[in-house]
Amino acid sequence: FLQSILAGKRMQAVAVINVGLVHEIPILDLYVHIIQESLYQVGKLWEENKISVAAEHLATAVTQFVLAQTYGHLKFPKQNKGNLILTGVQNELHQVGSNMVADVLESHGWNVHFLGSNLPSSSILDAIHNHHANVVGISTTMVFNIPQTKDLIRQIRQATTQNPPKIIVGGAAYRFDSYLWKKMGADYYASDVKETVLLLASM
Repeated sequence: FLQSILAGKRMQAVAVINVGLVHEIPILDLYVHIIQESLYQVGKLWEENKISVAAEHLATAVTQFVLAQTYGHLKFPKQNKGNLILTGVQNELHQVGSNMVADVLESHGWNVHFLGSNLPSSSILDAIHNHHANVVGISTTMVFNIPQTKDLIRQIRQATTQNPPKIIVGGAAYRFDSYLWKKMGADYYASDVKETVLLLASM
């Protein structure tokens, strides 16, 4: 899969995932062990200057195409576990990870409103209010977006004094400080797709 997305071969990447589906490998496992792990490797290659920004963007675009093709294979339960907003703050341009989280949580019974990334706080607050969110997930990939994420959490707390949603943060920005999420005022931290699913199940 990694070779396929780096080469920009969309249908080849889809074919890799389809092999897993044919062998009845759970989509959560395909997301975690194939797609997520491959994206980690792409990020590492970029950090080590072994691939260009263009190559990183190409791999991301191919992965988004694969996710769109895989979405139709998900099974959605009838029960609704609650309303969940998933977003990234303004200037946060990465959203593939949160896209995977949104797909998987929806297949686990959550009514997910995936807003994407790079949204102003006012729009996020409106969505939380309009959709009566029980949970808000905020994805932060770049460390320089941490202050904006902290400010968004503060604004959510101020705007939802009655029936406040639980706030979960995640993303690559937290890998350097395992306690950063507590300092920011979040309720929970999830390191990846699978941990998010387990966390919400425990909640």
